[in-house]
Amino acid sequence: MNAISQAIQGAGGPAKVARECGVSVQAVCFWRDGRRALPAEHCITLEKMNEGRVRCEQMLPDVDWAYLRDSTPATQEA
Repeated sequence: MNAISQAIQGAGGPAKVARECGVSVQAVCFWRDGRRALPAEHCITLEKMNEGRVRCEQMLPDVDWAYLRDSTPATQEA
């Protein structure tokens, strides 16, 4: 079982993931089955839903998650 499948299963299944991500169950099944690429913006939701057991780095290793995790919003000076 690949990391995306594990994350979806650990998050409660395709229907629950679809509701949380605002996509169709079919889209989630396509991600799980490798028929479509998992969009990076949904990795964080999946990681939270499975309580960090499967991390974004495992689901999409080509994304520079270290940079994104270390980023903080820029503050504006008045």
